[in-house]
Amino acid sequence: MGWFWNSTPTAGTPPADTPPTDTKPAAKEKDHFSHLSPAVRSLLESEAPIKPSTAATRGLPPTPPAAPTIAHGTLPTPDSPHPPAQPSFDPTSYSAYGTKYADLWAQYVPQSHIEAAARTPQQAVADVYHSYKDRKAAVGRAALENCVFENEALHRCYGKTLLGLTGCAEEGKRLDRCFRGQQDFLKALGYMGVPGRSEEEEEKVQMRADAMWQEQVRREEGIEEEAKKRLEEKTGPQRGKETVTEAVKAEIAKE
Repeated sequence: MGWFWNSTPTAGTPPADTPPTDTKPAAKEKDHFSHLSPAVRSLLESEAPIKPSTAATRGLPPTPPAAPTIAHGTLPTPDSPHPPAQPSFDPTSYSAYGTKYADLWAQYVPQSHIEAAARTPQQAVADVYHSYKDRKAAVGRAALENCVFENEALHRCYGKTLLGLTGCAEEGKRLDRCFRGQQDFLKALGYMGVPGRSEEEEEKVQMRADAMWQEQVRREEGIEEEAKKRLEEKTGPQRGKETVTEAVKAEIAKE
């Protein structure tokens, strides 16, 4: 071994000015959704407003670009000074006075950034699940609002029929079909799927989904009327509602 005052290193000993190298591999960021199956994770990525891939960094400011590195043994010159670290957002944008008091706002950190930095992994996972449940409930409410006429017809039938719940089976099927169809259109159009979108924009999406569903119903009714006409041309006058209904279903299936 070499003495501590000896400037000549012995064999196998790194020089004194050589920084120690870390042979440990860099730690990877832990995936807090690794316990989920691929199907569930894919469902949350497509249905939840807060995605599992961005839940951990939600609310945090974007990462600033890395500062240029200086080679070992060289010193910065006046021609190439090292730029000071700049915040990833403009603090003066939160001030009503603009850049007038920029020196006072230089150290300001928004409350959302503080809360995002203090969010635990468990809270990030809970945010994804809650956003998925909230959107599912909102889509159900919007679909029921779009099916208000079918819902009214069903309740009107309940008040008139003397056969109990079994006498309104047709109205119930019509409401259930409308509800499911409206849900599919709302999800496909991204209703309540974009965080921060205004209520006016969400209402436009809801109206668009209702218009698409009504257009689908009109087309299906047109196909059914055409099938009835073809059936009457082939078999003559209808002999009973049940016979014609079964024949219409068969014609629609052939289409």
